Amino acid sequence: MPNARRDCLMAIPMGFIGLILSKFSEATSPFFLPVYMIQQYLQIKSPFVRNVVIFELTFSKPNISLTKKNQRVFLTANIRVTVPNNPSVNGKLSLSSSFFYNTISHQIFLKDPLFNQIEVEGLNQAGQRLLTQLNPFLSELLNGYPIYELSKTDLPFFAKVPSSIMLEDDGILFRFD
Repeated sequence: MPNARRDCLMAIPMGFIGLILSKFSEATSPFFLPVYMIQQYLQIKSPFVRNVVIFELTFSKPNISLTKKNQRVFLTANIRVTVPNNPSVNGKLSLSSSFFYNTISHQIFLKDPLFNQIEVEGLNQAGQRLLTQLNPFLSELLNGYPIYELSKTDLPFFAKVPSSIMLEDDGILFRFD
């Protein structure tokens, strides 16, 4: 009987050690996604075209930057507006946006973008005012725009859902707690 008691007492610490080791094996180190990889992804996916009732908007040559302080994504791009039976109009835009990460598709999207500036070549002041009034509509066109999709080589780092995702000035930091 003393051997059974000793075996039982030995099993408790061994089980506890096993539990602790299994928790350590679940821990995942942070994953850092550099801004240059996001930039490359956007270049490959460019141009981005949205067809809207009577016109087509094309966004090209995107340039992205991130800010840790405000947790905002900044995007600049060339735009082209095409209306049937009219010449295309070109311009530039800049916006800032928050972001969200979809755990199913493994994509990072713009969320609630705000246009900082829209410049269109050859647009008179009345047209510029109209463009300013269209800002909420244009923002909605880019809401949910994917800025990065994790590749198959990135996914092994995502053994579980990130506990926090923070923008750094030079990339995005995914933490797993």
